[in-house]
Amino acid sequence: MLLAFAFVLTSGAAFAQPNQSTVTQTGNNNDANVSQTGTNQISTVTQINGNDNEANVTQFTDNGGKQTSSVLQDGSRNEANVNMQQTGGGDTVANTATIEQVGNDNTVRSQALIAPGYNSGQHATALQYGHRNWAEQEILGGYTQSVRVEQTGNDNASDQQINGGSFNTVETFQTGHRNDASQTLHGSNWGYSSAVARITQDGNDNDASQMLDGGGSNDLNNASISQNGNDNRATQTLNITAADGGGDDGHDGFITQTGNDNRATQLATGANHDAIITQTGHRNRADQEMTDGAAGAYASFTQEGNDNVARLLQDGGDSMTLVQDGNLNTLRGVGSAVAFQDGGSSALVNQIGNSNTLRLNQELGAGAVVDQTGNGNTATVNQQ
Repeated sequence: MLLAFAFVLTSGAAFAQPNQSTVTQTGNNNDANVSQTGTNQISTVTQINGNDNEANVTQFTDNGGKQTSSVLQDGSRNEANVNMQQTGGGDTVANTATIEQVGNDNTVRSQALIAPGYNSGQHATALQYGHRNWAEQEILGGYTQSVRVEQTGNDNASDQQINGGSFNTVETFQTGHRNDASQTLHGSNWGYSSAVARITQDGNDNDASQMLDGGGSNDLNNASISQNGNDNRATQTLNITAADGGGDDGHDGFITQTGNDNRATQLATGANHDAIITQTGHRNRADQEMTDGAAGAYASFTQEGNDNVARLLQDGGDSMTLVQDGNLNTLRGVGSAVAFQDGGSSALVNQIGNSNTLRLNQELGAGAVVDQTGNGNTATVNQQ
């Protein structure tokens, strides 16, 4: 075990010098623990070519600005912990934490960055290359924040969260099998001016879930999931209501799936939402639900493949564009299995293939254009 502490403190804020700590370990069963208190701390822990390594880094500063920590582990059964905290009135810049692990059974457990609301530039990044990796990252407070996970291997799992602040970006990139990704943007003013939540998965049996929950100005936010493989599942929730003060401009949800037996679900509550699902493969299902009254809800389905099913519920300033190309495609409504629009409803549906079915129920300012090309198609539009 190698334990390193580095403190550089001087009297008077004008002469404060940055703390620095560097730990390098080569071997087996190594343990590194770094604790820094002061201003402008920098810590680097490198553990190479060993097994069962563990690194813990704790950094604290009272409105002192920059904190930087980097942990690199190469081996098996590695675990890394980074916790950064800033206090004070704010308008200082940057906690930054990066963990890179190469090996098997690696874990990034709760890489946490905490800063006041006026402090900016919080960034947490976890890079894992191996098998059975797990990453958990969160940022509490601050603004202009980003969390990012990249995993390459098998049985990876990722959980990321930003709570509060604005100008946020949360991203997960997974390549392998049996990946699981969960991301949350939450707070009273999350996502002011272009918050982005993005999950990209390439492999088999992937599962992706994203939630944007809160209020504030909420301009130009979008959440997207892209999956390429088999048996993928995707869920996105944009939970913003007028009571939260949210929904000013351009909330978007995108899901793109390429593979077999995909499922997609999107739920949007608020104003000015767009939700788009594009699926290419077999046995795809898609659900889109938008509620909370009026304002520019819009949904677009594009499905290419076999046995696709699309279901819709909109209650507001509605519009829908659905294109299905394949066999046994169905959009349901009028009696069961959803497909319902209200308010300023309008639908443009184009189905090309065999055994397609459209049943739709539209009310108030409804209008519908349905074009079916193929055999055994059935269209029922019930407008009230």
